[in-house]
Amino acid sequence: MKYCENCRVSVRTGRETCPLCQAPLKGESEHLFPEIKSVYNQFILFFKILLTATISGAIASVAINLMLPESGLWCHYVVLGVICFWILLITAIRRRTSIPRGIVNQVFWICVFSGIWDALTAWHSWSIDFVIPCTCMIAILALGVLGKVLHLPPSDYLGCILADAVFGIVPLIFYLTGVSQFVYLSLSCVAVSIIALVTIFTFHGKQIRSDLARRFHV
Repeated sequence: MKYCENCRVSVRTGRETCPLCQAPLKGESEHLFPEIKSVYNQFILFFKILLTATISGAIASVAINLMLPESGLWCHYVVLGVICFWILLITAIRRRTSIPRGIVNQVFWICVFSGIWDALTAWHSWSIDFVIPCTCMIAILALGVLGKVLHLPPSDYLGCILADAVFGIVPLIFYLTGVSQFVYLSLSCVAVSIIALVTIFTFHGKQIRSDLARRFHV
């Protein structure tokens, strides 16, 4: 608490001068309101590591693609995937309301627009082979990161389970029906979806069971 020698009063303020006589105050400043840290400040190390890892992965994919040009031009899908991942992450953190539903909506429109774009450009099936599996996989990873940093309630974990299941089923359908020509990404997305579901049930199974019991009065 600061002190004014002219007025002989103690003042709880962050100002440098007395509000009464404008004389300089002595002592340490005192914040009247608690400082609320943002999600980024709370998990600054985690986000720095995540940012470094994603940028390094994008740069490595570009370098590998340039060294192996016979494998086709695929590095831009990785770069776009990294950008999409951070857009999903930042948007969900800012909104903080119905995160699983918001991510599902974003993924849905990305898949729809990529399919329309592919159809209007003579249909090279890049939307099914690359964009949709990559988008679903990125969404699953984004849900995992958001669950970590935002401490989602059990009701949102139920939404995450449904979202992860949908993101895994769509590429699986493409694979089983033979629509997808590049099956590696589809199978990778299915595997990531299963791992995410197992992780949710392993670490949050008790919360999910209690929420289900509350909902259905079991």
